[in-house]
Amino acid sequence: SHDVGLVDESASTFITQWKNTNHTLITIRHLLQMASGLQWEENFKKGFLSRTTSVELVYHSADMVAYAASLPLASQPGTEFIYSTGDSQLLSYVIDQIVSHDMEDDSTGTVQRNYDFMQKSLFHPLNITSATIECDLSGMFMGGSNALMSAEDWLRIGQLMLNKGWSNDGTLQILPEAWIDMMISPSEVSGSKYGWQLWTYDEELMGNYTEIPIDTYMILGYNHQIMCVIPSRNAVFLRLGFFTGDQKDPQSFIPYFQALQDILEVSP
Repeated sequence: SHDVGLVDESASTFITQWKNTNHTLITIRHLLQMASGLQWEENFKKGFLSRTTSVELVYHSADMVAYAASLPLASQPGTEFIYSTGDSQLLSYVIDQIVSHDMEDDSTGTVQRNYDFMQKSLFHPLNITSATIECDLSGMFMGGSNALMSAEDWLRIGQLMLNKGWSNDGTLQILPEAWIDMMISPSEVSGSKYGWQLWTYDEELMGNYTEIPIDTYMILGYNHQIMCVIPSRNAVFLRLGFFTGDQKDPQSFIPYFQALQDILEVSP
């Protein structure tokens, strides 16, 4: 794990095609907070042939990092929150470059390098055995989508967050506690609804559910794959399934938050 201070470095330190361009204003923190300022439309519902930036990235790009890095700036970095799978994909490349730099022997290639890193640093220590992280044709893992695991293994990730980066038995620190604290701290640019690559408590969405504490935070995936972590209740809740409606519609979350409310009401 690297010092949290690294997040305020220009992402161009690792994404070298941005050097000597106005993209040098984008920091790693901006990517973590979905505030890079890169032109983006997050919409998969228009269909695979729609050529929105999100569809272009995931379904039509052999090199997803190259595509995301080529996007122009639409706003000043750090001033506008736009949920972007592209920002997450660029973060995957930053991680890859740090891992490559730290390795004594980097002759295994991108796919094997990242597989080894994830297995040794995260999955093996947590006893996660079902994880599949898909790669694009360049060999770079898909940092913003296509991470597949069983329900049990997703809950192990949630438990890691609940434990502030420690393994469930408390013997191994996998992530620094300071990193978890920053991840779950709502950012000002998001209107205090988003931290670092996860959603924080949203008064507009959750305020009517009095049993849901304000320290709740969530990982929300495509088609309403939802994991809620509630530190004050020492609890992790997971929903896996399929959803065919408009997942951007706030009303679509009502059944899930109502179910969470009902569970918390009868839980100690």
